[in-house]
Amino acid sequence: MKIELFEKVLNIMIPGSKILTYEVLPRNQLNENNEWVPDTPAIFLSISYLENINSVEFARLSQMMTDMTGHEVNIDGGLSIRKFNSKIKLNNE
Repeated sequence: MKIELFEKVLNIMIPGSKILTYEVLPRNQLNENNEWVPDTPAIFLSISYLENINSVEFARLSQMMTDMTGHEVNIDGGLSIRKFNSKIKLNNE
């Protein structure tokens, strides 16, 4: 799967999001002869985003992307810009 597809969908679903990491990892499954054979790869995304999104919404988005692409997709909301854009005060500053 191409990263451009995920960028387009994420920009619609989560405006202002950016893909930080994109990994395509191979998967295997057992066939009827008890042999390991290649399966569709799994895709792991880590994104930054501006909105306040909880883990349930990330799970729903991952499932939607899995259904849409036919590949297992796991989206990690690694970095919320809004959550981590505060200033740290040291001592009496």
